Amino acid sequence: MVAASVVVQKGIVEDSPSAVVVITGDITAQDSADLAHQLQGLNPEDYVHRMAFLSSPGGDVRAAMEMGQALRAAKFDAFVLPNMQCLSSCIYLLAAGLNKTVRGEAGIHRPYFTSNVDVSMEYKRLIEKSRDYFAKLNIPERLADDMFSTPPSDMKILTATELRSYRLDQADIVADEIRQLEMAKELSVDRPTMVQFNADINAACTPYQGDARAMSQCMCEVSQSYPVSIQRVACATPSGAK
Repeated sequence: MVAASVVVQKGIVEDSPSAVVVITGDITAQDSADLAHQLQGLNPEDYVHRMAFLSSPGGDVRAAMEMGQALRAAKFDAFVLPNMQCLSSCIYLLAAGLNKTVRGEAGIHRPYFTSNVDVSMEYKRLIEKSRDYFAKLNIPERLADDMFSTPPSDMKILTATELRSYRLDQADIVADEIRQLEMAKELSVDRPTMVQFNADINAACTPYQGDARAMSQCMCEVSQSYPVSIQRVACATPSGAK
């Protein structure tokens, strides 16, 4: 198996310090070592944007887990862009994203072995390790069960509903809750108020996704029935003036 291409670049995105990881091709043990080496010394707090772009048909499961752990430790978001695929063991990388966005295809099937091993014992070890891996990333453990229930010859491309059910298309639920609590404290409002505001935003502004100006205007309009502290944030211009 030819090693994947693992590239880590640091620069400026949207006028902010950013770190970008691009992983393409088959995942091997060498790729895990390459990613660890390139991320060495990277302080997540030094970068506003930390983005990992994934396009891989899969490969070595253990290497994928190691790479996923490295991406989560460095607080990277994971993206599968249109015309890209994240299949098989690549799912372990996608699951590691602090925020996960899938616009291309994500697919699962159970791993298969290429050498003589105690298959029964190895499968038990691997599925337990997979369950534990996903649980630590706040991903439903049943993703491991569903992966191992899908034959290697029958790739299952996940639907939007399935991505949502596995939490592979959203922010990490624990990190998001911490962020929401911190935001509520900063705005001097209670948590239920933040929940209702977010619900109203989702209900009113979802049609404007992809249009930053229209989305900002919608958020500002929705905020008018909320405390002034929320209005100031929702209606702020890039310069910070209302």
